[in-house]
Amino acid sequence: MSRNIEYQSTYAEKLVKLIPAEIVAAYLAIQNLVLTKPEIREVALYVSAGILAAMIPFYLKAIHDVTSWLQISMTVVSFLVWAFSVSVLFLKKIDVDPVWGSVILILWTTAIPVMQFNKKDDEP
Repeated sequence: MSRNIEYQSTYAEKLVKLIPAEIVAAYLAIQNLVLTKPEIREVALYVSAGILAAMIPFYLKAIHDVTSWLQISMTVVSFLVWAFSVSVLFLKKIDVDPVWGSVILILWTTAIPVMQFNKKDDEP
């Protein structure tokens, strides 16, 4: 399945195509590995999130042939919103109730797929 989000893509198709599952799986695997290592946990999560976010543009272009910079940038932001919302440690460190992470994630995930990716000038 192509990850390009077109104007005519349905809401569900846009949502599924936003963050590559492999990137999410990598972050979750790293998170599970470092949970028992408090001395490196925070640094490992921040560095991993940063590296994975930096990899997303290359991953989308090379593996899924995505060319829309709007889609690529929204995917990077979406991943970071998701990663920090599931990382209770990060939210507690900046003294934010973890519920806000969930609220932001829900609002972001609901709003992003309705954006008009790859809309042509001549389309309504």
